[in-house]
Amino acid sequence: MRKRYDWESIFNDFASSGLAAKQFCLERNLNYHSFMNKKKRVEKNTNCNSFLPVVISVPSDKISFSFDGHMIEVDSSINDDALCRVINALKSS
Repeated sequence: MRKRYDWESIFNDFASSGLAAKQFCLERNLNYHSFMNKKKRVEKNTNCNSFLPVVISVPSDKISFSFDGHMIEVDSSINDDALCRVINALKSS
């Protein structure tokens, strides 16, 4: 029988656990390879069309925003793909 998991909840728990993926899977009785495959698929399919709070305090050629406790400042001419890569890197850290 195939188990259905709430992967979003699992990945959130993993991110806050501070554990290595193998240890996390061992403690949660999850198959490590299935976990990693699903994690890669989710990260690959993550789209950057979700809304993020942005606060621009002074007109400039830089854009600053906070994401998951990280303060990010990028050049205002950054293209969408590059910004997506920055956001996805932060999500996976």
